[in-house]
Amino acid sequence: MTRRCILALILASVCFISNPIVAHEALPPPQLPREGLDYYFSPIRWMPIYMHSQIYLLDQRPNEILFSKKQPSLINLGNRLAINGGVIAQGVFGNRPNTSPFPAPGNNSLNLRAAYFGFTGYLTSWARAYVSLNYEPTSISTATGEPFTAPEMEQAYVQMNNASKHFRFDLGKQYLPFSVYEHYPVVTSLPQRLSEINKVAAVFTVNYHPFFASAYAFSAQGKSNGYNNPEKNQIANGGADIGFHNQNKKFGYEATLGYMNNLAETRFIYFLIKATHEKVGAISVHFNFNIERFGFISNAIIAAQKFSPLDITYDHQGAQPAAYEAKINYVIEVHRHPLVPMIAYETSSQALFLSVPRYDYVFSLEYWINKYLSTTAELIAAKNYSAGNTGTYATSAMTFGTTTGNGKWNNVGILELSARF
Repeated sequence: MTRRCILALILASVCFISNPIVAHEALPPPQLPREGLDYYFSPIRWMPIYMHSQIYLLDQRPNEILFSKKQPSLINLGNRLAINGGVIAQGVFGNRPNTSPFPAPGNNSLNLRAAYFGFTGYLTSWARAYVSLNYEPTSISTATGEPFTAPEMEQAYVQMNNASKHFRFDLGKQYLPFSVYEHYPVVTSLPQRLSEINKVAAVFTVNYHPFFASAYAFSAQGKSNGYNNPEKNQIANGGADIGFHNQNKKFGYEATLGYMNNLAETRFIYFLIKATHEKVGAISVHFNFNIERFGFISNAIIAAQKFSPLDITYDHQGAQPAAYEAKINYVIEVHRHPLVPMIAYETSSQALFLSVPRYDYVFSLEYWINKYLSTTAELIAAKNYSAGNTGTYATSAMTFGTTTGNGKWNNVGILELSARF
């Protein structure tokens, strides 16, 4: 009898120690969010409080907010594994004379915008892991820098927090905290075309409300000393940002200033040019505020210096690309669900090599059917760079790709249905 009791105690101890969640801190049972129309300000756009969850934050700030709290999940396996995902489909309709300078799929088509699936693993009370797969058939792979051909590992990193949550360390493949943007937008904004970056990186973050700051280093995929020379130090790339914020329904605000030392490694630039002769840094500026249901958002990306004429040019000289956007939105209650009209103005400078417009005007109308399903109608009028403007980018040590302006307008309408689970 005694031996059986001892054996039972040993087995129970092994089970207890092998379960980090039980041994350190148990998660409370998932609770369904309450229904009803209430609002919480997002750096990107308005959203109901009941949508301010792990799933929605993954879409808005994939690089930093995901693990700020232990959020409920529709699928939660023993408080150790949470699963989320989404499907976004679009209908694109337009009558634009040229398609290349507009960052949207082709005219009059149905497209799968994105499909993604994520896993959050709770390792201990201070460490968690996140892994996600995604497929964006009309976009650029973050793994290869080429158009998508199959689903890929979008993110895979471990995050560690101290007990007070003032310090955080992320290690692995992730979106870097350079600029602020929507993860899967209806159409990628001009500043996002210059700033979105996903790399294998180490990110250290400090957060003492209302102030926050982060510094990061990442491994480059391209070269910074020409096509014909091997890269000497792939991890000599990084950046930092600093800012302050106060999220509040009545009056909220956020301001961020950032710097990153290798603009050529951003997602859409790396697609075009895989090697530069020297690194070009960039500055990001973000500011937003809300007054109750009214919101204003602005972003700017500015290259800190010109690219070498051997790498990227604008009108036969080294290009110094920049982009800016300003958005205004408002929340209207319709059958206790949010209807969000938004108008925006975007402009770019010396970014013709990316085949983006010189400027565009955007109007969108987004309606949340419930907390998992939303639909958006977006109308965009974009004007190309002027006829005679030319942008080039090096495709090898001796060859260049060329994009020319024509001064024409492109008009397009997009209907989108987005499901998150």
